[in-house]
Amino acid sequence: MSEFPLTSAEKMIKLGGGKRVSRDAKEELAFVLESLGGELARAAAYFAAKEKRKTVTADDVKKAKKEIWG
Repeated sequence: MSEFPLTSAEKMIKLGGGKRVSRDAKEELAFVLESLGGELARAAAYFAAKEKRKTVTADDVKKAKKEIWG
């Protein structure tokens, strides 16, 4: 079970145009977002550590996003 709030997943699907959202759809989106977010966070932490910093900055997240998704 994901820790990402199902209500947030539902809201995202509805903002994307979905009228009704099944529980399975909410759970799957939450799982995917948590997985992708974790991957992004690990990469951002790597960039901070590479520069001998403990604090992850927005620039680290941007670099991680570019590294992962181009």
